[in-house]
Amino acid sequence: KKGAPSAICLSTPFAKTPNYALNGIENKTSFSICPAVKDENGEWILGAESDTSYRLTESTFGNESCDAAFDCLFANGAQGKFSCSVSEKGIDVTFTAEDEQEVGVCLPVFYFNGEGYAKITEQDGKIFVEYEGWVCEYEAKNLCNLKQEAANRNGIYKCYVATALQQAKVRIKIYPAP
Repeated sequence: KKGAPSAICLSTPFAKTPNYALNGIENKTSFSICPAVKDENGEWILGAESDTSYRLTESTFGNESCDAAFDCLFANGAQGKFSCSVSEKGIDVTFTAEDEQEVGVCLPVFYFNGEGYAKITEQDGKIFVEYEGWVCEYEAKNLCNLKQEAANRNGIYKCYVATALQQAKVRIKIYPAP
């Protein structure tokens, strides 16, 4: 994403109670690019919450890509593997639960930085965020708008989750706008 505005794709997570002012905005929960599972009431439990634990299980760094995988344990006992792969072609993020259940990968989608708005378009399993001559593209089989916003030092983001049964995958790409 060299040259792209830093806010176009998440660079700082969202704390539920940050140590800085959010100009009247209140985050309902901690949020980031992270795994999620549904609880017995159908509510999302997010991997950004402090009671979710991670343990690094794999990491590789090469000239073409770098990869990391973590065992993830949620407060309700749900478990799985959260993995990320970064290359020049983009970022692949996957969460695979141990049990067959509805899972997700949370996606903060940039919306406003206090001065300018991004153009957000949803089309054919993709979300396109266009801002200052750049595009951040999220691709997944099933994208769900959580109808809430989260704020951090970069600005305001719309909260989405890519959902699936047992394994959720997202591809993220950043490129100059056509």
